[in-house]
Amino acid sequence: MSVQNRFWKQLWQQAARIWNVLYTALGLQRLHYLVNFYFVLTLLLLLAIGLAGILWYIDGHYQQQQTQLAQQQLAARADAEITRLNAQIEQAQGSVRRLRGYVSIFEQNQPVSQADLAHLKDRMTQDLSLHPQQFSQYYAFESQPAQSYFGEEAMLGVLYKNLRRVKTPNYNDPDSMRFKTWRDLHYLKNEREIWYHINKTNQEVHFTPVYFDKNYTQAEVFSITQGIYNNKQFQGIVGVNILSDSFFAPIETQKIGETGGFFLVDYTEGLQLSRNGFTEEEQYAQASLLEPHNRMSYNLYRGNNKQVEQWKKLLVTTTNGAILVGVDGQQYLVYTRLLESQPWTLVLYQALNEAQSSEQSSYIYFWSLTLLFLMLLVGWLLFYHFAKPLQQILQALHELSRNPELQLPDILAIPGNGSYELQKLNTQLLQVLNSQTHQLQRGIAEVLEYQQNLTECEERETGLATSLAEQTRRLNHAELENEKFKAFVRKAKAQLQQLKVQGQRFKAHAQKAELDAQQARMEANHAGQAKAQFLANMSHELRTPMNAIIGYTEILQEDAEDLGHFDFIPDLQKIHGASYHLLDLINNLFDLSRIESSQMDLYLENFDITPMLQDVANTVQPLIEKQDNILKLELQGALGTMNADMTKVRQNLLNLLSNASKFSKQSIITLFSTRQRRDGIDWIIFKVSDEGIGISPEQMNKLFQAFTRMDESAPSGGMFGGSGVGLALTKQFCQIMGGDIAVESELGKGSIFTITLPADVSAMIHV
Repeated sequence: MSVQNRFWKQLWQQAARIWNVLYTALGLQRLHYLVNFYFVLTLLLLLAIGLAGILWYIDGHYQQQQTQLAQQQLAARADAEITRLNAQIEQAQGSVRRLRGYVSIFEQNQPVSQADLAHLKDRMTQDLSLHPQQFSQYYAFESQPAQSYFGEEAMLGVLYKNLRRVKTPNYNDPDSMRFKTWRDLHYLKNEREIWYHINKTNQEVHFTPVYFDKNYTQAEVFSITQGIYNNKQFQGIVGVNILSDSFFAPIETQKIGETGGFFLVDYTEGLQLSRNGFTEEEQYAQASLLEPHNRMSYNLYRGNNKQVEQWKKLLVTTTNGAILVGVDGQQYLVYTRLLESQPWTLVLYQALNEAQSSEQSSYIYFWSLTLLFLMLLVGWLLFYHFAKPLQQILQALHELSRNPELQLPDILAIPGNGSYELQKLNTQLLQVLNSQTHQLQRGIAEVLEYQQNLTECEERETGLATSLAEQTRRLNHAELENEKFKAFVRKAKAQLQQLKVQGQRFKAHAQKAELDAQQARMEANHAGQAKAQFLANMSHELRTPMNAIIGYTEILQEDAEDLGHFDFIPDLQKIHGASYHLLDLINNLFDLSRIESSQMDLYLENFDITPMLQDVANTVQPLIEKQDNILKLELQGALGTMNADMTKVRQNLLNLLSNASKFSKQSIITLFSTRQRRDGIDWIIFKVSDEGIGISPEQMNKLFQAFTRMDESAPSGGMFGGSGVGLALTKQFCQIMGGDIAVESELGKGSIFTITLPADVSAMIHV
């Protein structure tokens, strides 16, 4: 019998003795302990389940009281919101009544004076600034009253706030409000202007549906209006517009818990006016009473809605706690409140399960589950640290008794995570096994070491043979590469010789090209000087006869007036105006020629900036008024004085203001100026902004080029006229004085031209 077989036989005998000891001493006693343990654990679980049932019964009664309280709070919140909406409508009705009283002055004073109109505008501005939810106030008259009061066939006057500033603090600032009038007959003839024609039936206050006012204020509003009657004859209307966003947004943004909110419905048609209180992304992500829709895009009385009849009953009455099934399949509590003055219904909703939830329920569920978890944890710990380790030890010994040839690693896998007694038993068993296998492991280790040394020697021999073959292969490859390199060197020498010859040829061609370029530059300079000299001479020669024509035209006008030939005067005035216009074009050409020929001189002087700007405003005022525009002068801080060519500064500002008035109509033109210090230098900033037609990106690229007009693609030179020289001269003048001009514009929204000049031009020129 071999040493290994004797070892496994002795090991099996030791395991059999240990098995007998365990069976005799611990078998019946441990089984008794296990039966008692599971019996006690079962009783604890039954007690925990009974206690959880009692807690849930108490929670049911508490939850019923919490649900009643939550429903009362929802009803109170619905009442508070409908009170707020009614207050806004009542304020708007009050503004309409006050405006009706304001316009009564027209009936007393006919025709209406400018002072009366200014007084009315001030009263409207004061009232509109005190009501943030109101967007505009207006009055409109029939043709006969408009003729009597204003001498016009129609008159619509609107005072409105700036929509661009709706989310800014100065949205209700009177200075930011605008007043515009329309004298066309559109609102009288167009029956779709419901805000006007709805008042022809009676003198009551009327409310319009929500509509987009595309012809006047370009805003989505609903109107509150009242007719003006004289001896039962319809004369016109007064009204107030409320932005739909200002009215609906506070309703749409309110949330009630995680599933509730508000929305408004027109109960006459079933049209949902506002969104329910979630965004589309939030509605798709969580519970929802209705599908997400934009404003005024969903009708509760149409479509596949299974609850149409229920909605028709709920929306015309005040309801508390009605239950509806939402599109997500959940039940919802619904509260409805009717507005006093309009056929609108405010709807409040919240998921029924959320309204009935309470903190007490969570508390009960938590402790009930905690108790059950602790009982299960105790049972698992007893099983893991006692029953399972004992079972594994017995199973291992049983396998050892059945199979004496069992491998050592399987025996060493006996667990040691049991109780103290089991751990001690496991330790003693491992000590016996280790003492019996120590000698066998030493012999096995020596054999393995010898086998490893033999394997390493074989590997070294194989590695040396492989290395010798690899070195031979590399040597052969290096010889081939050396031959290729020598051939490459010979070829490179030949190509280098060819490149030297080609380089000499290229050098000769380059010298000839350089001489040709110098000759071309000299010819271009001569041509530019000749063109500039020609323009200067021609403009000088043309101004003399043009001044003579202007002078003789003025003499002929005076002679025609003295001799009574008044029918000649209009033609002479046209000749006089055309002559001045042509003289202005000649002067611009002369200035351009002087700039290009570097003969433009600067006449620098010190002057106060503010008086100069006021003089410019007075000079351009007739041109501004010709287009029904308003010039607004904004001076920021103390501007002080500047050293510059005042004539060219004035000419630059007049060019910009003339263009702003030319391309704007019935708008505000602003001349802004400020003084700034940058990098130790004082700069004067002039800005001219308008609300005209704007400039496209294609026009911006050639805006400051000479003889280029914004509307040059139009027939006959465009509808706005002009030579296309003014902006080019303005840019040249700015750059000569050490500054520059920039423009910001968007098509259809106006333009802003910014001139930046140093406060001391002489210092910049001499730097």
